[in-house]
Amino acid sequence: MDRIKLKENAKKKLYRNYGVIAQVAIILIMFGAIKYIIDNVDFGLFSAIIAVFMYIFVTCLQLGFTNVFLKIAKEEKVTYKDLFDPFKENALEKVGTILLKNLYLTFWTILFVIPGIIKAFAYSQVEYVLVDEDNKKFFGDAITESRKLMNGKKLELFTLMLSFLLWNIAMVLTVGILGVYVVPYENITFASYYLELKKDNMLTICTPRWFSIIPNILRELSNLMCFQIIQINI
Repeated sequence: MDRIKLKENAKKKLYRNYGVIAQVAIILIMFGAIKYIIDNVDFGLFSAIIAVFMYIFVTCLQLGFTNVFLKIAKEEKVTYKDLFDPFKENALEKVGTILLKNLYLTFWTILFVIPGIIKAFAYSQVEYVLVDEDNKKFFGDAITESRKLMNGKKLELFTLMLSFLLWNIAMVLTVGILGVYVVPYENITFASYYLELKKDNMLTICTPRWFSIIPNILRELSNLMCFQIIQINI
């Protein structure tokens, strides 16, 4: 991967689509304000139901955010409406995939921090796989595909992330003001990186399969058990 070329192309795509990115940012700020108000209101008996609804909504919105930047990376026509694409089809499957991913990461991190970090890199492409129209994979399929994409690529992604360190420090020093440039720049770069991984691996289209969750959970549990046995022996 040519990191410099990847980032230069991301800048060009950013400049061409800043109007749409600004619209998306305004929408996200509005929903963020609404979520903040809801989080600070006591709904009594309905609190649990509202919390579940908000989790589903926020997860879909995050996927919509990913969808926008992936389309920009693909140089497709983008509008603020693309932010809501994840709500249109298989929303619950997508939310279930993210929930499953987070559960896996939690289990690995509980065992030990380093395996949790390694798995975070392994699962880093799940969101892109979920919103990619050319690669319809859900539940365990999307997680497995992310693991395949990141096989032998974790250090490469870490290096790419590290290249944004100074930008992120500058964003903190400017109290987030520089984020209007850094956040879309980073996200377009990482979306472009996913496309490079996909090109290298030549992903195939797959229809959603609810039952695929079972073998994938068993595989992860097996890995966790093996790691725990190794720790005990040590």
